[in-house]
Amino acid sequence: MKEGNSQWRPSFVVTSLILRFLCVCVNARSATVFLNSSMINHEEYAELANRIHYNELRRLERVSSLMKTQSGSYPNILLIVADDLGTGDVPGYFDDDPTYATKVNMPHLRKMVKNGVTFTDAHSSPLCAPSRYMLLSGNYPHRGRRPYGTWALGSSQNQFRRRQRSIAQALQRKQVRYDTAMMGKWHMGGKIMPDGLIGNQHVMLSNPDHNWSQPFEGGPQDIGFDTSFISDKGVQGAPYAFFRNGILNLRNGIKYWKRREYEMPMGISKIPKAGEGDGEWDSSAYNMLLVNETANFLDEHMDPKNGRNNDPFFAYVALGAVHIPHSPPYYFQVNDGDNTLQPVAGEYPVPFMVSAMIDSEFHRSYQPMQFKRSSAHSPLLS
Repeated sequence: MKEGNSQWRPSFVVTSLILRFLCVCVNARSATVFLNSSMINHEEYAELANRIHYNELRRLERVSSLMKTQSGSYPNILLIVADDLGTGDVPGYFDDDPTYATKVNMPHLRKMVKNGVTFTDAHSSPLCAPSRYMLLSGNYPHRGRRPYGTWALGSSQNQFRRRQRSIAQALQRKQVRYDTAMMGKWHMGGKIMPDGLIGNQHVMLSNPDHNWSQPFEGGPQDIGFDTSFISDKGVQGAPYAFFRNGILNLRNGIKYWKRREYEMPMGISKIPKAGEGDGEWDSSAYNMLLVNETANFLDEHMDPKNGRNNDPFFAYVALGAVHIPHSPPYYFQVNDGDNTLQPVAGEYPVPFMVSAMIDSEFHRSYQPMQFKRSSAHSPLLS
């Protein structure tokens, strides 16, 4: 872990320890050592892992009680996860290497690196679903329900085992209760109500045996998130739709999308695999919707009328970029409150054009914390 050039608050230190415990990762294609499954009694190992994890979370809760800043407040946490973004694609790691340094200009991320803390010892799974479980639970993937992760909505629970808890649950302690939210790509499974997946996964939305008026079991709402706005697989597979607090949230009915590109108002939407989804699904607008939802959450949190503005918040934003299909919008709004538009599509070679958009998304997500400081707790970015 290394410091930036500017001063940084003590709250970074304790939170850094917590995030190190959580095996923070950005889903970079890094190597992870797995145990040989032929050498393990999985039932005995699972029970042992549960006991170990329970003790670790008790310790995490004790550490979180030390998170108060010098002013006596708890830090706000905004955790942004990019999908399949390598450390060579962001500032702060290989800036002296010309292979990486000039690919994409990221002034907002570079400013955060300069003023904050950069992690130099992190561990990740080389795959999507396992790494998300690692991030939220603090466990290696083989400590979850399935050694290689739980990937999709179906007939079983998410990747968490009995007695395992997420960082969102750990932050909802009796002494201080964080206002928690998740926006973006879920990719950790869950049970479709009432009896699990029946029939073909690609046409699950129109199946009369599925009750989408109920939240699917094992979603963000069941692991400590007060509010959520998520898609099952990001932009990479059906169902192409969002779920709000676990309940299917359709804007324009159900449509079967064929595998091809579609001209949409914000850009070229790409469907990599045929399947059902929202009639207004637009992969080019995916990340902008997440940024807007994050801004709305922060606005509501800081509004005194809602009674949570004196509580700290934890917002987990799981972007779709830079995972395929690469479908950036034509333009991206740079600042809240004005009409400044930044061209995206066609500005950089694929996939670097999507990486450029991440910097703008980071800036848009962080703006409410910079300019609406009505919260009694100091902003913290992770």
